[in-house]
Amino acid sequence: TTKIQILTQKTLREKLLTYFYMLAEQNQATEFELPFNREQLARYLSSERSSVCRELAKLQQDDVIKVDGKRIALLTNTL
Repeated sequence: TTKIQILTQKTLREKLLTYFYMLAEQNQATEFELPFNREQLARYLSSERSSVCRELAKLQQDDVIKVDGKRIALLTNTL
């Protein structure tokens, strides 16, 4: 059901943020490590790796997240 909730989001940005907020909730922290590499994350989200990388860069540029390899830090609490 978790994956369905993620995949029903309209945009890749919403899919990523939904997934990140779920991981943050599971870890009870705003900083966590992704269990996937970029290619696996893209497959999980039914997207292309290049699109995922581009959206991660945009989210970071918009100060929504901070990316350090597989480590993600949520900087805001909005979808």
